[in-house]
Amino acid sequence: MKKLTVWCFMFVLLCGTSLFAADNMVELLNGKNLDGWKVGENASSFSVENGLLKVNGKCAHLFYEGSVNNHCWKDFHVQAIVKTEEKANSGIYIHTQFQEKGWPKAGHECQIANTHPDPKKTGSVYNFCNVNPAPAKDNVWFTYDIYVIGKRVITLIDGKICADWTEPDGIAASETKKLGQGTFAIQAHDPGSVVYIKSFKVGPLPRTLVPANKMGLKWWKERHEANVARISKGNVDFLLVGDSITNNWDRSGLKVQEYYYGDRNYVNMGFGGDQPQHVLWRLADAPMKKIHPKAAMLLIGINSLWGDWNNASFNVALGIQACVDKLQALYPDIKILVLDVFAAKENPNDPVRARLNKTNEYLPQLLKNYKNITIKDLNSLWLDKDGKIPAALMKDFVHPGEAGYKLWGDAVEPEISKMLGDSAKPKMK
Repeated sequence: MKKLTVWCFMFVLLCGTSLFAADNMVELLNGKNLDGWKVGENASSFSVENGLLKVNGKCAHLFYEGSVNNHCWKDFHVQAIVKTEEKANSGIYIHTQFQEKGWPKAGHECQIANTHPDPKKTGSVYNFCNVNPAPAKDNVWFTYDIYVIGKRVITLIDGKICADWTEPDGIAASETKKLGQGTFAIQAHDPGSVVYIKSFKVGPLPRTLVPANKMGLKWWKERHEANVARISKGNVDFLLVGDSITNNWDRSGLKVQEYYYGDRNYVNMGFGGDQPQHVLWRLADAPMKKIHPKAAMLLIGINSLWGDWNNASFNVALGIQACVDKLQALYPDIKILVLDVFAAKENPNDPVRARLNKTNEYLPQLLKNYKNITIKDLNSLWLDKDGKIPAALMKDFVHPGEAGYKLWGDAVEPEISKMLGDSAKPKMK
């Protein structure tokens, strides 16, 4: 199982105070020269042509030695825009350090090779999580994302997950091919290899992974305190976790909630406007160790998808995964029903709909090796034959009305009863 470790101080990207605001990326290439970068032997293998970094020549490595974050990172997100010519071979080293010559001994290489004979293709964490066939084509620009989260490395090419590798425990202290902290390097492999890089950005991990609260809002503080008081009493079997859509079980869905869950020792942990980072904070702050719930239903993410931001869909999926990880860390045997982000906006062609659909596509990939997890898509409940949301079910095209909560309750009852180990209730009349 690949676990997503949530660090409480993500904005401190280690080795120094971060220079980034949340979700901002800093460009490390200036398109003019190699200022901020350092190369040892075979320096001519790197040049800047027409605003692009050209990588072509004898074996060499270009190390970032500039001022951004004191050229040292631990947890981060890198995004490079790359183009390869036929049979090109290169790579992006992470957690490495400058050396005058030879292949870098420190850190790991994220491979760049589409048609080169090396069977380890673009997106590979070289020798540790290899990708084949190549997910990109030569002579076409592609976006290469690398996330390092604790001991985990994820690579994506044009938004497709390629590698998702977690370094095992117990690596010897003398071993250099391991995750820790360090800088980046770009590899020139051989004279026959030509690679262009027009952007190389680095930033902190996304905000969806950084626990955050809204205690400055009176209503939010009061609801959290009410949750804390209820949880402190113990005797909780079922958690409803999420944002306003879950919160509204207490309002539009109250009758349905009482029918299905009123005798099941539930706590509604839905908060209006919340995003994954707020769920993470609430699960960390509340006295969750005082209860031992059998099951949870998790629906979160839409409030991170109203606007477009860098890698929004994937970052939200990571945040959902982090919420699952937090629940499982608290309760190793808990059974969790993870709901796909609900459809929103009336028009099926709305960009918000596209972003949430993409988030939902990532969830089975990220959660595929988890135990006691069920992913369920309820969006067919809300959509007509044209993919539109009827106002009768969601007046604002976000929050279900009572009829919508009835459909929801009916649809998940088989899973909920199984998770709780009790008898399924008949459909509410």
